[in-house]
Amino acid sequence: TSIEDLQVEYWVDAQVEDGVPAGDEWPVHDLNNPPGALTMDTERILDSHTVFVEDGLIAAIGPDGSVPLPGNTQIIDGAGAFLLPGLANMHAHLIEFDPDPRHLALYLAGGVTTVLSLNSQEEVFEWRQKSVRAGWAGPTILMSGPVIVGFPDDYRQLALGLRAAVAAGIVLAGALLLAGAFLAMRLVGGAAPAAEFAGRWAVPWLVVSALAAIVIVWRKLISLRPLAARFVPMAAVVETPSQARAEVKRQARSGVDCIKVYDYLDHDTYLAALKAAKAEGIYTVGHIPEKPDFVSAQEALEEGLSDVAHVDELTHEFLVDFKPETEGWVEWEIDRSKVAAIAGLVATHQAAVTATLVTNESVLLGLEDLDALLQRPEYAYVKAEKLEQWKTGGRFVRWQGQTKYRRKELRPLWMALTEALYTAGAPILLGTDSDVEGIVPGFSEHRELELMVEAGLSPFEALAAGTRNPARAAQKMGADHNWGTIEAGNRADLILLSGNPLDDVRNTRHRLGVMVRGRWMPQAELDRQLADYREGR
Repeated sequence: TSIEDLQVEYWVDAQVEDGVPAGDEWPVHDLNNPPGALTMDTERILDSHTVFVEDGLIAAIGPDGSVPLPGNTQIIDGAGAFLLPGLANMHAHLIEFDPDPRHLALYLAGGVTTVLSLNSQEEVFEWRQKSVRAGWAGPTILMSGPVIVGFPDDYRQLALGLRAAVAAGIVLAGALLLAGAFLAMRLVGGAAPAAEFAGRWAVPWLVVSALAAIVIVWRKLISLRPLAARFVPMAAVVETPSQARAEVKRQARSGVDCIKVYDYLDHDTYLAALKAAKAEGIYTVGHIPEKPDFVSAQEALEEGLSDVAHVDELTHEFLVDFKPETEGWVEWEIDRSKVAAIAGLVATHQAAVTATLVTNESVLLGLEDLDALLQRPEYAYVKAEKLEQWKTGGRFVRWQGQTKYRRKELRPLWMALTEALYTAGAPILLGTDSDVEGIVPGFSEHRELELMVEAGLSPFEALAAGTRNPARAAQKMGADHNWGTIEAGNRADLILLSGNPLDDVRNTRHRLGVMVRGRWMPQAELDRQLADYREGR
């Protein structure tokens, strides 16, 4: 099949699937900006160049005719097209979206060649091992271990009740031991010695038992983590600084690329996890908790948070007279005059921010018209049970009544903050939080790029968030980072596009094919894989 045939075939499909109205076609490319390779090391295009791939790596790049090619080289004619490094989604939840690894075809078909899997379970370790083997048709996987989290409010009361039951059992056991000793002495020595024993030791014994029970409950010396892990295997529940330090150390030695810290941790436990990660030299991705205790962005950054998992995790820094102990939904007044200062704080600590603008965008669209949202073509690739879960729970339900405030107040804040973070020098990463309501892998990444441009980034800056910047984050993780730019020695993860994404970032949707670790797959082949997944989902 010629590149022209592929271009025409996929162009028609893309017009239909992306909902572009007839007569409003996107330009294939600007004749004043000739086709070529977008290297992404700088904002440049290499026109009329050959990229030679061997053993999964880019072996050489040079002007056409200057790169010696072995006689059996497969030629992929990219005339009139644009070559871009494969995209990276740096915030995904693989198992939660679909435990069937066939769904990874969604990422590849969307040009996503690297994925950071957060809240990972044992299966993801297996997928990651397969991702480095020849012939694995899926993205390269980076991963965290189970998310380090505390008990939410409702479960915290349950945990307290369980510990209280244990405490009562300790007191009861102490009383039974005392009674047993009393009876034994009475049988052996008679009533008088037994009565003297009871009079001397009964009260102290029961007091010690009660104090031991109180200490065990108060200090949380009995870990409920094994019970929590049984029901929520993607979470590592910790409740004390010592438990947090032990869990970070365990994960750091398990071979994960990073750890994820989450909500519901008290102030000292959250910071203890970050300090432990800094001591272990392991990259941290995380939320910044508001409850049960407030943690400021400055505290989290000073203790070494490497990557703010969502731009909206910084929201509480802008809420006027914010009181974290407030229950229920409150439409706080927002002070947007602090945007530059908060962006500068993040940039000063060189923490990355995975914006995930599309996460909130998708939920807002669902709140405004859920039926219309779920009629879009990409939702044909979502399992029926997942769609039902989205419709009946999660943010589509919890955020009812919040739509106007989120659309009119919070969304502009997050867009302005994303631009300010880039301007201040904080690395922005592409991520979509796949598994959140409305997010479909392989599709959401392209909407995220568009939202970054809407926020004020240039197309090149948005593309860097999905290519070059994630590779630099991987370098900080100590993982393989020879990708994200088109240069000799880098992994051959590439996308061939029919249009120039520097002219219009939406052109990343119009792919002629994807190469992952040197394996070339025309878009028609990838679309067939998608069709097979859709039929078998």
